[in-house]
Amino acid sequence: MSQLCLCACICVSIWLHTSLGLPPQHRGWLRLWEEGEGCGDCNQHLCPPVPDDCPAGRVLDDCGCCEQCANVEGQQCDPDGAQKFYGQCGEGMVCQRKIPKREHRAEPEPTCECQDKGSVCGSDGWTYPNVCQMREAATRQNTTLKLSGRGPCYSAPRILQGPRNLSNYTGNDIVFACEVSAYPLPNLNWRKKGRGNFLPGDDPHISVQV
Repeated sequence: MSQLCLCACICVSIWLHTSLGLPPQHRGWLRLWEEGEGCGDCNQHLCPPVPDDCPAGRVLDDCGCCEQCANVEGQQCDPDGAQKFYGQCGEGMVCQRKIPKREHRAEPEPTCECQDKGSVCGSDGWTYPNVCQMREAATRQNTTLKLSGRGPCYSAPRILQGPRNLSNYTGNDIVFACEVSAYPLPNLNWRKKGRGNFLPGDDPHISVQV
């Protein structure tokens, strides 16, 4: 009977490794399961390798032994010690459970949220939704970004996507798009090539939306 139980445990362990395809942040949970109750001795030379480009930094696993990639903003996480499956949030983030909407009866899973709310200006001149996403961008770009200031970056207008030539049938509507990044909000004017007047004008067939 004991041999049968041992065989079953080995088969389940192999199936978990190969079939589930558990992400790196679940390895701490798998290590706990394999060792049974408790963490046992810490042998760091047995720890799995950790990628160099963890967007949210590194944290120790539930046993406090092996390093692993921390969960990024918006990723599911473990809110307390009662559950150890999804992993821990990175620096400057907290694991919170959002209030469910009325039409959704099921309670949503907790996710990582940045504690520092509000947009920030990075040392690269770009505006980020919060300081956590600025850190993630620095890791992905393999560079160092510093906080230049709170709120959006003051910058001159930059055309991110200009209007393109379009072909259409006479009488049909066409839409030209132009995406501009600047702070404060710049004053944008459209001008039709070959005409001296700026848009919008008095022509009822032409409208401009900002």
